[in-house]
Parts: sequence; structure tokens; C-alpha cells
Amino acid sequence: MKVRLFKVEFRPPTDHRGARVVVADMFFAKEKRILPYDYACGNILIQAHDFLKDHGMNVVFDSETKDAYYLAVDDFDCRIAAKRDNKTYAVTKQGSFEISNETK
Repeated sequence: MKVRLFKVEFRPPTDHRGARVVVADMFFAKEKRILPYDYACGNILIQAHDFLKDHGMNVVFDSETKDAYYLAVDDFDCRIAAKRDNKTYAVTKQGSFEISNETK
């Protein structure tokens, strides 16, 4: 079975930003989503799992290392890039760039 991995990391709050959860796509290397930490949930693994499920992906297993969690899905078609103005953007350290202008 082929799987697609997502790396899930916690980013602590700073003076200017609150706590965040980073969900990085290891297959589409430049795609990641930065989510505000959900204090009601209190668990970044559950929060990332729910995020991927909301994007139509089926998480088949998870794993963890010292620094991050990894979620594996069996879907290679769904993307997690942000949508604005009916265009899809990937978010990188250098900023955003358009990857598609298809509407879904």
C-alpha cells in the first residue's frame, strides 16, 4: 500500500502570534497549512487528523518522533493548499504562490 505522509508540528506562541499547528505535506513538498492551536481540543494529533478528514482524506495510520507526528493517508489527489478568490495557493517560508486556478 502506498501512503502519503503529513508532518505535524507544534509552534509555540510568540509575542506576536498565538500557538500554531503546522501540517506539512511530504508528497507535495511546498504545501503546508498553519492552523491556530485549538485549546478546546488540546491535542495537535487529533486536530491535524480532523483537518485532513475535513479535506476528504482517510488517515490510515499515525506515527511519532521526538519532534513531530506523522499522519499517513491513502489519497494522493486531495490538496491542503489554501483557497482565496477561487484560486489555490501553496504556502511556503518565502510566501504564497498560485498553484491552480480551478474551482472546487
